[in-house]
Amino acid sequence: MVMCGCVATGNARSAQVYAGDSLPKRDTGIQLIRRGTSIQLTNTSATSFGTGTIWINGAFGHPIDGFSIGQTIKLSLHNFRNAFGERFRAGGFFATERPEPVVMAELQDGDEMLRLIVVEDQVR
Repeated sequence: MVMCGCVATGNARSAQVYAGDSLPKRDTGIQLIRRGTSIQLTNTSATSFGTGTIWINGAFGHPIDGFSIGQTIKLSLHNFRNAFGERFRAGGFFATERPEPVVMAELQDGDEMLRLIVVEDQVR
């Protein structure tokens, strides 16, 4: 008798499933700046947002508790996960692979996907 199985890598509890292809999208005034292995987001829109998920490159997500008008939040790119629990390749001093650029960013707010403005993607 032969038994087969698979081994999951990453943390399945923190895996994020991107649903942006099926949600309506609109632009916001939220700006994103990357500084090495972290991103800084500033809500320059006239709207506060509740619990949601920040999405990077349409695959890697990170939950947030909310985002008030004028608020700035800083998030580590190492905490972003895709549907398979894999981490975003953020880079850093001990990185063994080239960092992945941030080319697209979105905020999932309930049943709507809000496009963010990627102002700068500065990889160190």
